[in-house]
Formats: sequence, C-alpha cells, structure tokens
Amino acid sequence: MDLLLGEPYLAANPKQFNFNPAQSFLESIQDIYTSEESVSSAYIDAYQQRASWFWRLGLRYEKTETSTRGAVSGPTEAGIANLGDQITSVDVAGLTIEENFSHFDAAFVEGGNSYQHLLPSLELRYQLSASTRLKFNYFEQLMRPQYFDTVRYRRINPPTRTITEGSPDLEATTIVNWFAGLEYTHTQVGKLYAGVYYNDIADFFYDSRVTEELDGIVYDV
Repeated sequence: MDLLLGEPYLAANPKQFNFNPAQSFLESIQDIYTSEESVSSAYIDAYQQRASWFWRLGLRYEKTETSTRGAVSGPTEAGIANLGDQITSVDVAGLTIEENFSHFDAAFVEGGNSYQHLLPSLELRYQLSASTRLKFNYFEQLMRPQYFDTVRYRRINPPTRTITEGSPDLEATTIVNWFAGLEYTHTQVGKLYAGVYYNDIADFFYDSRVTEELDGIVYDV
C-alpha cells in the first residue's frame, strides 16, 4: 500500500483528521533501521562411481556476521537517551517532527551477532538390478531469521503496558534431513517411488510473549 496516495485527500480534508505528533513520531522511527548480513563459506565435495554403487560426501562451512541499528523508545525514566544516538527528528509525509516530547525518549542503538556452522551431506545409491535402485540421503541446512527480527529495536508503550522488541542474538535454525527410498523403473509404465523422510528442526525462532516489570508496572513483551 502506497500511503502517499492519501496525501491529496488529507490536504483537502484536514478537519477530518486528528494529527498526533508523538504517536506519529513513535510509529515512524520503527521503520528506520539498518541490517547487514555477511556470509563466508567453504565447501568440500568428493564422490565416486562404482559398478553398482555411487557415493557423494560433502562438507560446508558457513560463518555469518550481522550488524544492525534500530530505534529504541520508552519513558524518560527508562534511561533510553544513554543507550545510543538520540533521535532528534523524523520526517512523516514531508513534515518534520522534532523530538521535544517530555514523556518519552528515543535513540538509535546498534547490535550484532556472529555464528558458524558445519553442514555435512551424504548421498548413497545402489543399483539392485537394471530396473531397481536404492537411495539414501542425509544433509543439513540453515534457515536464517528475517532481517527486521534481528534489529535491536525496542518500544515501550505505557498506555497499553506493552513492549515490542527485536533480538540481535537470534541465530539460524538448523534442519537435519534424512531420506531413504526405493526407485523402480518400468519400460512401459514409467518410474515408481517409495520413500521415508525424517526432518529434525533445532533453534526454531518465533514470536514469544513474556512479562517484564518496569517501575512496579508489569508489561507484556
């Protein structure tokens, strides 16, 4: 959705809208962030074809480094102004809103992470007959979190007693895959497959809800 398409209507009907500078400021700074990801990798692959056998063995090394910068906001008593570079203004639809509000502070805070993985893989094939073949596969893979989820942003909202935040400490989900199967080839019908799969997922990342107490008030995080 292009929000700028509503500007002509807003300009022509200003009395139909109530502009809240503080709320607009808080909502706009959440969209101001940077997230960089650098991946270094190396791979070793070996294979051999025999009369009835084929095997392939691989090993992949990956190192991931992330660097983020996001907006943190909350009540002045939370000490947010000391966490990073203070946000002094923000542009909203061509209008500059200065941060001169007395009930909250906002700052840009940096974060980052570094992690590494070894990802092996194995493939085996055995020709039982001219028409029948056994297969076995094992491999590991990664699923990295979304960029915005790794940004160190935090918004404390006293009226609703909620806190939303990201986590630069998130690491990739690892997925282990197993497959064993039988392949049969018929000259007239085609190919028939029968197989068994198994997947093991570790370090899965998801949105969570906990509570946190600030100045005697319990917030939903």
